[in-house]
Amino acid sequence: PLQNRENIFDVKPVENLHNAAAFIRKNFMKKDFTCAVLGGGYAGIECAFNISHLADIMGVRAAVTIFEKESFLEGEKPGFKNAVMRELGRTGIAVADRNGFVFVQDSKVFTRGGSSCEADIIINASGIGFQDIFKKGGVETGDRGELAVNRFLQSDVYPEVFGAGDCIYFKEKPLRKAGVYAVRQQEIILRNILSFLEGKRLSPFKPQAGYLKIINTGYGRGIMY
Repeated sequence: PLQNRENIFDVKPVENLHNAAAFIRKNFMKKDFTCAVLGGGYAGIECAFNISHLADIMGVRAAVTIFEKESFLEGEKPGFKNAVMRELGRTGIAVADRNGFVFVQDSKVFTRGGSSCEADIIINASGIGFQDIFKKGGVETGDRGELAVNRFLQSDVYPEVFGAGDCIYFKEKPLRKAGVYAVRQQEIILRNILSFLEGKRLSPFKPQAGYLKIINTGYGRGIMY
């Protein structure tokens, strides 16, 4: 999380986004505003599109810029990236790719190139950060501090500990932080916890090879592939 200011909102938990929308409606009902979105992944892009959409509904102009430290939509196929970039351009949303933010002070975003940008509202979608709770607990972790689990979603160090969703590092095959995996893991983890308590055989989690992806671009539209 960034510093505690009334105009800076982390994307998680999701109620923060409701608070961000309320902040915009309260403060910019009759005037244009600037918005900096930190992070060029799915969450940041969807926030940028929908803030632009909200501004249109309010009858004001939002100058929205997405700041990404590394590569915009990193790991995605070029065709999909290009489609998203075209839609961002059509909507008037700017992208600062590979020259993204280094740090935020007050309401200013400072970039790697040495420039700064002041924003009326800042949305932090810069990625998932992990506390050191797992390391302090002596369990095996992934590179980012996630709980390392085997194919049964179980810690090898503490077999009574199970995990699912974004907080885990799936050792058998590192997975993207995507909700589709968390949804499918919930059935497996419930079954395995009950089986563990009853001394029964555990069931492996088998992630699918691919899944449908949709970016919400606001205005009742989306980009799917």
